[in-house]
Amino acid sequence: MLSQIRCIIVDDEPYSQETFQSFVKMTASLELVAVCDSAIEAGNILQTKKVDLIILDIDLPGMSGIDFLKSKTFTCKVILITAHTNFALEAFEYPVSDFLAKPVKYSRFLKAIEKVSSELVILEKAKSVDKTIYIRSQENGETIFRRVFVNDILWIKSDGDYLNLTTTNFSEYSILNSLRELEEELTSSKFIRIHRSYIINIDKVDAFDEAGVYIQNKFLPVGPTYKLILKEYLKTL
Repeated sequence: MLSQIRCIIVDDEPYSQETFQSFVKMTASLELVAVCDSAIEAGNILQTKKVDLIILDIDLPGMSGIDFLKSKTFTCKVILITAHTNFALEAFEYPVSDFLAKPVKYSRFLKAIEKVSSELVILEKAKSVDKTIYIRSQENGETIFRRVFVNDILWIKSDGDYLNLTTTNFSEYSILNSLRELEEELTSSKFIRIHRSYIINIDKVDAFDEAGVYIQNKFLPVGPTYKLILKEYLKTL
């Protein structure tokens, strides 16, 4: 399931670091994991944290961004940045999503992020496999682990320490779990977070507008943080 894009910035220039940190902060679909001064530091981060996107400067001390690309097989997306545009042709010989020439304007940065977001959505859809999950619910005062078909889930709503899960026949289950934990379990790209309190099954959406989505005549709001992610997802349908 596509959530916020977890990114790292790899650049040894303080001014450039500040610029891209401010860009990330301005972009609701991004979550900053780390800022690195070198490719070696970035490599260590990749071994210990989940990263979806690397904003990678080419001109780095010790190991250049290009050499870093050559040295690893990347499962995450890469946006290359540099003050030297002569690197542009060579950059696209490697699996990069975009190439940005310094100084970078926010509008151009945002365009690159939208491209990355679209690519990630397509990858998630390709990996989508319907399955069942076991949810722990309280029924008649007893804890029961009940099997639920993932495709039958309409939406999940966070309610304090509990989650309310609604299925196609409008059966409701109360689960003692966090939205983040269930989000990680629902790996199918059918599911997308649209609000701090809601995850929906995108295949069940009957209609949508700027304010939210409608599933079987139920209106669910879209939070401002998630509007770009939902917009990019719907473009690929």
